[in-house]
Amino acid sequence: MSVLEIVKWKEKPDISDKQMVDAVQEMVPDLENLEGFISQTLYNTI
Repeated sequence: MSVLEIVKWKEKPDISDKQMVDAVQEMVPDLENLEGFISQTLYNTI
């Protein structure tokens, strides 16, 4: 069985795109420690 999770993030007005990407990327090491974690992909849309 596979589970796909989609999470949408909206930064606050005073947060730059770079700050948002950096914050999400900081979570990856914790995610990688979860059993069954496969990958994380971040897309930035306008």
